[in-house]
Amino acid sequence: LIAPFCLRDVYEKFVNRVEGGRMKYLLVDANGIGFAAQDGKKLYVGGKEVQATFGFVRSMRKILQKYPDHKPILLWDSRAQWRFDLFPLYKGNRNVDEKRIAEKEAYHAQKPDIEKAMKLLGVDQIVTDGAEADDLAAFFSQRFKKVSGNEIVLITSDKDWCQLVDTNVSWYCPRTDRHCN
Repeated sequence: LIAPFCLRDVYEKFVNRVEGGRMKYLLVDANGIGFAAQDGKKLYVGGKEVQATFGFVRSMRKILQKYPDHKPILLWDSRAQWRFDLFPLYKGNRNVDEKRIAEKEAYHAQKPDIEKAMKLLGVDQIVTDGAEADDLAAFFSQRFKKVSGNEIVLITSDKDWCQLVDTNVSWYCPRTDRHCN
């Protein structure tokens, strides 16, 4: 898991890895995929819930089968405190339901296992203080698309990411199998 000092340094890592700098990228909303997987049928191993872990790996497998020549990069949320400072009610409606709170806690208990599984599978992951996955998607899609020939696919069910769709940047929702080009 990468906790970059500077996003520009992380960007250089990905661009310089590829000869000529041209590549096809999947920028994946990791928490979005994880939360969706948590909604699946409850699975347990040794008394611990594992449906988010299983569902995440299964979802990534399907995504990579759909885009076999793309480089996946998981984008993880961190707490964007500056948003809460500007607007104290930011995401205030998300923790009002007891069931939703319990599901969120169960997902977060599995998140380290998901991160480890993706690391063992060689999937790059990015998290940085003060940025959510959509912030990272905006940053990386803007930079990756500057290289002629790069293709970027945004993988999320969050329709807000559609505002990032542009030349060589598309959006795909794995939950509904919908595209936006």
